[in-house]
Amino acid sequence: MPKNIEEIRFVFCAEGIGALFEKYRLLVLSILENSAIGAADVVISEHAFSSALLESSKDLQMLTTRRLPNGVSEGKVAGVFAFRLSRWNVISLPERLANERAAMQLNYLAALAFSYNFLGLDIRKIDNTIRVEIQYNLVRRHSNQETLGLCFDMLLKCKAFH
Repeated sequence: MPKNIEEIRFVFCAEGIGALFEKYRLLVLSILENSAIGAADVVISEHAFSSALLESSKDLQMLTTRRLPNGVSEGKVAGVFAFRLSRWNVISLPERLANERAAMQLNYLAALAFSYNFLGLDIRKIDNTIRVEIQYNLVRRHSNQETLGLCFDMLLKCKAFH
């Protein structure tokens, strides 16, 4: 993923979407390593992922317009990714996992993992109570892209101080 925010054009080409989808897929597989859900149990939709990125692109263009001349922070970009990916059913599960708590949150966990990865944040170094609170906010409370972005910006600031 781009490390320099200026490299992001907020318009994703097919090749870029493919590369981002592969990163997302690998992150989902790494989440599954620590769960009872097997990789064969999940279907990851590249079409749904692509649709989420297209919506992200629109959000990011609007944020960019509103944030002139300062631009959009990396945290805000990550907030848009987390929000949009969590709202699309990118990951589908078989019926037998429909009532498994861990399985029901997999779309959200993957969206957050993608955003943390985008920011270069090691999830293991984020205080567990903060991680759980961000996850809970995304899953159960009204949270928008900019609020999530603010959380991510604060995590980046904390990382810079440590």
